[in-house]
Amino acid sequence: MNWNFKQLFDLFSNNDNVHLMLSGRWGLEKESLRVTPTGNLAMTPHPEKYGDKINNPHITVDFSESQVELITPALPDIDETHRYLSELQLFAEESLDNELLWPLSMPGNLPLDEKIPIARFEATEKGREKEIYRSGLALRYGKKMQMISGIHYNFSFSKEFFDFIYQKLGIKTEQKAFKDWVYINTIKNFLGYRWLLIYLFGASPIGTDEYLNSFVQKNTCLCNKPNWEYSFDCPIKDATSLRMSRFGYENAFQNQINVSYNSLDQYIKDLRKALSTKFETYTNLGLFRDGRQVQLNDFLLQIENEYYAPARFKQILNNNETMLEALEKRGIEYIELRTFDLDPFERSGIGKNQLYFIHLLVLFCCFEHCGELAQTDLTRFNDNAQLAAVFGRNDKLVLTDNQNNKTSLKEWAQNIFSQLMQIAELLDRDSSDNKYQDSLLIQFAKLRNMDYLPSSTILQTMKKTQKNYIEFGLCRLAENQKSTQSDEVLAS
Repeated sequence: MNWNFKQLFDLFSNNDNVHLMLSGRWGLEKESLRVTPTGNLAMTPHPEKYGDKINNPHITVDFSESQVELITPALPDIDETHRYLSELQLFAEESLDNELLWPLSMPGNLPLDEKIPIARFEATEKGREKEIYRSGLALRYGKKMQMISGIHYNFSFSKEFFDFIYQKLGIKTEQKAFKDWVYINTIKNFLGYRWLLIYLFGASPIGTDEYLNSFVQKNTCLCNKPNWEYSFDCPIKDATSLRMSRFGYENAFQNQINVSYNSLDQYIKDLRKALSTKFETYTNLGLFRDGRQVQLNDFLLQIENEYYAPARFKQILNNNETMLEALEKRGIEYIELRTFDLDPFERSGIGKNQLYFIHLLVLFCCFEHCGELAQTDLTRFNDNAQLAAVFGRNDKLVLTDNQNNKTSLKEWAQNIFSQLMQIAELLDRDSSDNKYQDSLLIQFAKLRNMDYLPSSTILQTMKKTQKNYIEFGLCRLAENQKSTQSDEVLAS
């Protein structure tokens, strides 16, 4: 297929159809921990005011009974989606009795692993399966890793967007296959460029001393390459996102799973293989303990959601369908991007300017052609992402570009920004504001001065105020609440 950035950009800029680039549906999923006023994990049940965990589509639990997940519907406007998340956040906070929602991805003070409460459900077949699945996660990875929280960004292009390109380019393949191909191309490019998002928006450069002393030290063996020089005396010197690093939310054994993104059929086939392949380490953990089932199975993945990919293909589920069955029947409906830390300087965990920037990058990833990916390409993508997560604030950091050349992070980012600016100018062309260009300039400033990175700002604020990690998190909670109260006064 003849597909490249200039061709797609010209296609939209030379026609009166820029509005199609602004059309689509956006959804957000935000995880956060309930904590006490001292920053300790709340050990109380999921609040009754949140409704039923299984049937409430907007507020539920994640791994732990203490881990709240807020879910917006898929809405046709970025601002509307952000507003919906903000309202969910306010409702969730106001429904708590002497508890708070922790504003950072890395957890606050956690009890001993065995005391962290797994989410509990009603004694139904569905509820029992959910509990056993979480018990399996706890056995496989430890509960503390599961307490790391973040935001997932769900996006779909509009039908009109696909129709316009399909007709203008005279695509000969069946339209459903073309739609799948566009999403596949977008995801493949996203995997290759996600290091930029980790650099710009990483907001987990530090955790509690307890976390650093146990989890990070336990995983020092993972830093076994020349690029991964590591000193335990200063494990976070240049980090942007521990959450997205090998010291964060990662399945250490998922390097056993090779999932191809070159076609939807191969993606489904590879995941099904992982869902049916026994793994000796998990077999040795046992399926039952003291007469109680503690894993759904001993396969590489218990269920599809256990595949901790930075991006996944999604389809709306019908009754009793699995995601792979839905993808196989109806193709890709939307994509899920999973690389975003909670921003402690935003009450809802993510700002509108960040959402605008992500949209720009998604369009860039759509327009840029990506060929077949070999396993070596995926390894290169992962290495770049890990380097940005652990060493992103090192001014001399070097990545490996798409031509396998060594290049500085900043030089490569500047080249990408020049194309993003073309898209931003086009999107703002008929607008009364310049929100896309403004969002881009805000991010570009981070390339010129790393002090503007949220990861830097967190550490600088802690140093300036002489507060530890827990104290910083509690201060951010108070400041975010003050900010919202001021906004409400002004609005009234």
